[in-house]
Amino acid sequence: MAAATLVMAYPGRLHCDVKILLLAGAAYVPAFVIMGKGWTYQALPFLTFSVLAFMLQYIRQPPLQSLPILAKAGTVLGMLLAVMLAVQQQISAFAEPRNDLDAATAAITRAVDRPAVISIGSRLQIGNPLVRMIGARLVGHHPSAWMIHDSGVLIEEERDPVKRMELDVLRQKYTLAIAAEVAAKRPDIVLDDGTEQPRSPEPLRDSPAMARALQGYRLLHQNASTTVLIRTDIAPRE
Repeated sequence: MAAATLVMAYPGRLHCDVKILLLAGAAYVPAFVIMGKGWTYQALPFLTFSVLAFMLQYIRQPPLQSLPILAKAGTVLGMLLAVMLAVQQQISAFAEPRNDLDAATAAITRAVDRPAVISIGSRLQIGNPLVRMIGARLVGHHPSAWMIHDSGVLIEEERDPVKRMELDVLRQKYTLAIAAEVAAKRPDIVLDDGTEQPRSPEPLRDSPAMARALQGYRLLHQNASTTVLIRTDIAPRE
């Protein structure tokens, strides 16, 4: 997008506001690279700035028919990239499989209305958007227990015994905190990973503290990506 904007401005100069937008976008690139995660939402700042810069330069340009061939090529390239970016994001959103979430939603809504929910799963998706899909209230401090899973993976990969111990202390701290929250708040629904989700060496649900907190729960629904536990004192509906 930046290259298309520069080419589109040929043989003139970039508008000063366009330069500011491109520089602001470029400033986010090192952070994106340093984090090294490659997640789309972390790329949104520089992608957004680049699209805005292109649009602003296009507005400030002379009519397209009066531009030289190189500037026209830059204009067409920028427009194509903007359309591709928008279409790709929409395809990504609508193509995401949600059969498991739909099945979990149906099971929960049949059992209880507007439940209070805590997620102890390793993935954010289990608690959100599922919580919105069932019209629930997320009462946990954390959207999921991703830190339990990730710390287990890091402990397996870490060779330094001191760092392994530090990670294990953090994992135990989070485990006790989430288990205590489940025990104290007694949510209607507890969400966890499904049968095919990646599990850490010591999943949160298998810890003694969490096992005690879940004693008053029964399995309501389970599929490949989601496990739904419901309080045993919530009577099944006909």
